[in-house]
Amino acid sequence: MINSIFELMKIRIYMPNEFIIKCGSYGRGLYLFLDGEALVFGINNELLCILTSGTHFNNHMGDIPEYDFEGKRLLHLIAKSITIVGVIEEDSVKELFEAYPYWMLVITKLNRSL
Repeated sequence: MINSIFELMKIRIYMPNEFIIKCGSYGRGLYLFLDGEALVFGINNELLCILTSGTHFNNHMGDIPEYDFEGKRLLHLIAKSITIVGVIEEDSVKELFEAYPYWMLVITKLNRSL
């Protein structure tokens, strides 16, 4: 039984201008922004948005097969300031969603609204 999300999370600290995620890299972890800001750039290097404390990023785009990119990241995330991120790897994300199924609904709705 999971008593706290922090049991599954690895804390990472990024300095300003440091890549958090590089476009083309692979991964399916869930990134929870605990402090600081990150710039999100698309594949054409256009600024898409800024992620701040309380926001999240993951590669999961819902249950639509054409959005499954085999775990390939399609965005750059770059720290704008000192940024503290909690990362939950894919296997642990599945464990989290099994323990708290309503989180899957919330994250899926958030992803579709972006």
